[in-house]
Formats: sequence, structure tokens, C-alpha cells
Amino acid sequence: MNKIEEKEKLNNALKRMQTASERQKVTETFNSHIGFENEKKEFSEASQLYVQFGGNLRPEREVICYSGPPGVGKTTFVQTLSNAMGRPLETVACAGLDNPSEYSILGDENKPSLVAWAIMKNECKNPIILLDELEKVTNEKIQADLIKIFEDFKDKGTYYDPYFQQEIGLEYLDIFAAVNYDEKLATKLKDKVDLRKLLGYTEKEKMQILQRKKAAIQKLYNLEKEEVEKVLSNDILKFLINTWIQEKGVRKLEQACHKIISEYVIAKQDNRQAFQGNKQQWIEKNILSFQESHKLNWRHYLLFASFGLSLILLITWVFTRFLLKKKPIKEKPGGQNE
Repeated sequence: MNKIEEKEKLNNALKRMQTASERQKVTETFNSHIGFENEKKEFSEASQLYVQFGGNLRPEREVICYSGPPGVGKTTFVQTLSNAMGRPLETVACAGLDNPSEYSILGDENKPSLVAWAIMKNECKNPIILLDELEKVTNEKIQADLIKIFEDFKDKGTYYDPYFQQEIGLEYLDIFAAVNYDEKLATKLKDKVDLRKLLGYTEKEKMQILQRKKAAIQKLYNLEKEEVEKVLSNDILKFLINTWIQEKGVRKLEQACHKIISEYVIAKQDNRQAFQGNKQQWIEKNILSFQESHKLNWRHYLLFASFGLSLILLITWVFTRFLLKKKPIKEKPGGQNE
């Protein structure tokens, strides 16, 4: 595709809006999403109005940045939001922003800008752009380029693209970001986003998510439903959630479930008994042993106490050796000591 064809594609996209066909889909989509109760309350009504007015309802523009550990559902919720509104989602891995092949952030004579590229690629003027793992942007030039996009998005609603040499309307798109560790996010970027920290899933929500994952696991490993239910019983899932894997998200839980199922499948192929006859002990030995070895125990606390005592003794020695050193006695005239 040459530049003339690209520009035609962009201008056609800028004339097209993509939204859900009915408000009922918005409600159903949000209701099916597990967790994020506060976010669902905030976006549900706004999304219904958005669909009702065909995308021509524009609230105040803000770059919302979700913060939480891996597996807590940041990108999943933004995907749910895009599905509810019927809008395409363009996820951009920030780890690869150093030299993307199809665009540059601000655009140049050889490549379109990030926003123009996203609009052109999704063939509509209202995609949602998700900047995933924003904390991985450590290059100051890239940070400055993103800040320029953020400021034009929020303050102007337009951006001049040097590749196409025209103003690009930004009033219909939305920009989200996600970070795993907000303390690693550059301060200058943190000042330009609406940072929202996520608390993580409750035990009940984790159980609901894992129950849904069973269907995908069944299909992936070509198993019967009864087999999956037997191997990943509710008791086993509760054991993983409550006793061992203390995480805010569900990523490690999902990995554990796949490892358990893999052992069952391999044992079935080898015509042997799975889990050496005791599933819970097998899980403790083969999945949770690493985590257990890194738990704090009495040896760790003894080590901390010994270190603290040594530090106190060192400080005491320094204080008595140097700070409480006696001043030399001066003699008064006539041979008397002062």
C-alpha cells in the first residue's frame, strides 16, 4: 500500500464509527465480567449512553492507567469495556516502543503516528488504545513523545500527523494504560495519567474464574468434562486458593491448573496412576515446593534478629569510640589542671 492509498484509508476510517448495536449487550457484557465492581459501576451507565447515542457522547478525556500485579485482570477489563461498547481494542506492548516497524509515536516522514496508525488499522475513528506495561518505557525520548500524545488527546482533541500532513481527530478514541508495578512508572508519565490501583480478586472471584477456565482446559487437552471436573475438583481449587497460592491475580493459579492437568494426561498416555495415588501430596511436592521454600520461617526470623543485634552493637561501639571520646585536659597557668 502506497502513501496515497494509506491516506485514503485513514480518511475513510475517520468517517466511520464502530459501536455495539444495542444497550442490552452492554449490560450483559459487564455482568459476565468477574471482579472490577467499582469500574463496572463507573463504566456501565456511560457505556450504555455511548451506545445509545452512537458514540457521539464524549465525556472528559483522560488517560486511565490501571495498576496491579500480573494476572489481576487489567487488560481483561479493558477488553470487556471495548466489547461492551462494540469498539475495537488496539493493545500496544510498551516494551516494543523503541522501534516499532509500522509507526513511530509522533510520526515522521516515513511512518504514521501511533494514533493515526491505530485509527487506520481498525478502520474507524473510535478505537480504544491500550498501552500495556507502561512502566517499561524508560527511554526519556519515548516518554516525552507519549506525553505529547497524552496532552494533545486531553487538551486539544486533535493531533497533527507529519506523515500524512494533516490534523487527526482524537475526540472519539480513548487511551488506557496498564502497569504491573506503579513504583517503576516514570514520574513524568505518572503525572499525566489517572492512576487507579486494583486490589485484586477475592477468593470467591478466583474460584469463579477458575471454574470458567475449565472449559478451555477441556478443549485444549481434548478431555471429557467429567475428567476435568474430577482432576480439578472444587476441593483442589480451594486448596490452591486458600492454603498455598497467595496472589492478587490468577496467573499462578492458572499455571498450577495446567500443570496438574498435564500430569493427568501424561499418566493416562503412559497407562500409569496419576499423582502417585495422592493428588494433594503430589501438588505440594511438584507445584508448591518452590513457593514453600521461599516462605518465611523461624530460621529467617532468627537471621533477621542476629543481623539487628549486630547492627546495634556496631552503632554502640562507634558511638562510644568516637563520639564520647574524652577531651584532653588543659593546664591552667601556674600548673593547675583545668
